[in-house]
Amino acid sequence: NIAAMLQYCRLQCNIAEILQKCKLTICLQNVSNMPVIFHKHCKTVILSLLQ
Repeated sequence: NIAAMLQYCRLQCNIAEILQKCKLTICLQNVSNMPVIFHKHCKTVILSLLQ
């Protein structure tokens, strides 16, 4: 669930950190069960929500 993953990421990082570190998955590095699709598309998802 993208929304739930995004919510978790927001709790761990501010938006700037997510946008900067998305590809490195730093803000989610402690979550072993995060699907790869979130890492691939989290920047797009966040940017779309900010618009």
